[in-house]
Amino acid sequence: VSTAARPMQPSGRPPPPSTQLPLILIGIGVLGLLVTIIMLLLPNGETPVVEAKTDTKAVETKADVGLPMNRALLRTNVDGVNAQVDGQMQCTTPCEIAVPVGDNKIHEIRLSKPGYIDVVQPWRPLTVNDLPPPLPDMRPIASTIEVKSGKKPR
Repeated sequence: VSTAARPMQPSGRPPPPSTQLPLILIGIGVLGLLVTIIMLLLPNGETPVVEAKTDTKAVETKADVGLPMNRALLRTNVDGVNAQVDGQMQCTTPCEIAVPVGDNKIHEIRLSKPGYIDVVQPWRPLTVNDLPPPLPDMRPIASTIEVKSGKKPR
């Protein structure tokens, strides 16, 4: 039996540690970190969906906020009135407007039509079932406006 093929080690030293074990542990740690980052960026395992909106008639402003919406039906004494909520065109009456609930903001409902006096009404819905405030009738620009006062005429 030949002993020249095998190098001799001193008997008091343990064999050198494997260099693969630290690399494997680092790889597992990096993989765990990547999975954690992905889970934090995409909650509930949902993938982000990008939708192209082609309908410019209805504006969904509160989908971005994530608040529930009150979908109120607006009717006026004149058909074809433009209904705006917070300065954004939503629809033409009779129609349904979407107003967010729970944001503690007073929203401005504006009704406008050429040849008519604009109607502006503030509204803060508290629930999704709240009815919008009563809106005054749309009047032509040339009509007279009645002003009610608490004082008696002199």
